[in-house]
Amino acid sequence: MSDDRLSQTATGKAWVAQFSEGKRQYATRLLDAMLLVNEEQVATSIRSLLSQIAQIAEGQGHRVGLYTEREFDEKYAFDIQSVPDATGRLRQRAVGLKGPVAIKTVRGSARIGSEGSISSIISSVIETNRAIFSNHPGPDRIRSAKAPIRLLVIVTDFIGSGARICSMLDKFWNVPTVKSWVSGKRVSFAVVAAVGTQSGIDQVKRHRLSPAVHVDRIAPTIFTFSKKMKARWSDLIKSEGPEERGDDPFGYNGSGALVAFSYRIPNNTPLFLRVSRGRAKNRWRALYEGHAPEDLRAAFGLKTSARLIRISIRKCRRRAGSGFAAAGRTSCPSADSDSRQMAAGGELHRGRGNRLVGIGRHENPASRNDHGAARRARPAHQCWAEACPGRHVG
Repeated sequence: MSDDRLSQTATGKAWVAQFSEGKRQYATRLLDAMLLVNEEQVATSIRSLLSQIAQIAEGQGHRVGLYTEREFDEKYAFDIQSVPDATGRLRQRAVGLKGPVAIKTVRGSARIGSEGSISSIISSVIETNRAIFSNHPGPDRIRSAKAPIRLLVIVTDFIGSGARICSMLDKFWNVPTVKSWVSGKRVSFAVVAAVGTQSGIDQVKRHRLSPAVHVDRIAPTIFTFSKKMKARWSDLIKSEGPEERGDDPFGYNGSGALVAFSYRIPNNTPLFLRVSRGRAKNRWRALYEGHAPEDLRAAFGLKTSARLIRISIRKCRRRAGSGFAAAGRTSCPSADSDSRQMAAGGELHRGRGNRLVGIGRHENPASRNDHGAARRARPAHQCWAEACPGRHVG
C-alpha cells in the first residue's frame, strides 16, 4: 500500500533534508499536519456553497451578485458620479452596469493569481443558474427594478488572515450608495471560501458590513496544535529557513497556516514552506513554488500521470472493442496524445465552454495531527440564513 504522506514524497524529503538533523522529525510532522487541497476540491466546495445560497435566494425571489476576491488599487468598488437630487442638490451616486474587474494580472508580471480559476468557477456557476446569479454586477444592475440584486457575495479559495477580504469589503463600504443600501436593508453581503483559518473567518465576520461567511474546510495553524508542538514548530520557524528580509517567518500577519493548494502555497503559511532564497550552497528551497510538482499528485488526492495514461489506454481499448483486437494493434493512437494533454494540464483541463473540468478524486484531503496520523479537515458548512439570523435577502 502506497504512503501518500507529504513527508514521504521526494519533494517532501528534499525539503526536510535542509533542516539540522535534530529538527528534521519536527519538520516532518509539520508537513504531515498540513491540509492539502486540490483545484477540483476547491471548485466543488465553492459550487456546493453557492448552490445553498441559490436555494435560499430563489425561495425569497431575489438575485445574487458574485465577485471574485482580489486586490485592486481603487478606493471605491463602483464608479461614482455627482447627480442632482429632486431638490437640485448634488449627491454622490454609484453608477454603471459592471462592478470591479474580475481578473487583473499581478503587479509587475503577466501572471494571473488564483482569481483566474475562481473567476472561471463563478462563470460556470452562472451558466447553470442565470436566473439567480449575476457576474460582477454594477450599481445599475443591483438596483434594477425588474430583477434587483439583494445579496453581494465575494468568492475566494482561501481566507487566511482575513485582511484581503476585509480590504475588498472596505471598497464596497466606501461607496455612499452601498452604505445607503445596507442601512436600508436593501443589500447584504456574504463571503464564500473553499478553505479558511478560524482566526481569518472571525476577522471577516467582524467587518462593519457584517457579512455571512461560508467556508467548507477549516485549515489548521501551528497555534491550533498542542503546546508542545506549537513550541517545537515556533522554534523551527524562527531558527530555520530563508533570510527573512522583513517578512514575518510565520506568514502574512503571523497566521502560521498549515495549508497548501495543488496550484499554490498561500502567503499565510510559514516563510520556509513557500520562499526560495539565497545563493549556491546556502540557498534555501521552498517546498514548491507555483503548481505542485508531479510527485505530490497522490498526496493531493490526484491521479498520477502514469495512472492517467493507463486509464486512457483502457478507455481507448474498450471503445475499440473486438475490432481493436482483431486488427492486431498493440497501442492506442489517441491514448498517447490524450494522456499527454491530461498530464500537462495538471489536475484540471479545459472543457466545453472553457469550464474547468476536474480529473481528481472527490474525497476531502487529510491533514495530520501531532503524531502524523491522518485526520479529516472538519467541514464548516454554515447556512447563510442560520449564520446571520434575521438577515434575509430583501
